[in-house]
Amino acid sequence: MPTIVQNLNVRSSGTREGDNGYGFRKTGLFTFNSTYGSSGYIHMLTNIPYNNTAFYMIEAVGYNYGLSQDIYSTWGFRPNGINSDIKYSSASRTSGLEPDVTPLQGIYNSASGTGYVVVYAFAASFYYIGFTLNVFAATNDVSEEDARAQIPDVQITASSLNQTSGAYY
Repeated sequence: MPTIVQNLNVRSSGTREGDNGYGFRKTGLFTFNSTYGSSGYIHMLTNIPYNNTAFYMIEAVGYNYGLSQDIYSTWGFRPNGINSDIKYSSASRTSGLEPDVTPLQGIYNSASGTGYVVVYAFAASFYYIGFTLNVFAATNDVSEEDARAQIPDVQITASSLNQTSGAYY
């Protein structure tokens, strides 16, 4: 019986689809791979301004071989910008990557003065882990007068795997 080998196409940049002025989805936004053999936190700095008023859901899909766990995690949020407040919820279906067990529940405003949203998660092992991020965004009626309602072309501008459980950026 021949072995079936699956070919995977990895995009170096995301594909933005369905942009209609009110929302879009972008697949393959960011890809992360690691062979780090211990637990830690992955912090991912976005280019989403903290005062943006659109709604976002970022999902991580992949596999954590060190834990033999699938990765399916989500960060749902609306930055809002009022007193640097972010309305959010984070969840994980498996223990492969867990944003919801972090002290800041997986999301915070960057403290470095950049004013951008950071998503992060914990994993008990980063040994042979790999995942990709997808983003879904929506806004109310796009108004040229209110630039905060505009959805940027979402990107991860920096990432760090470390032992920092609180804010890193």
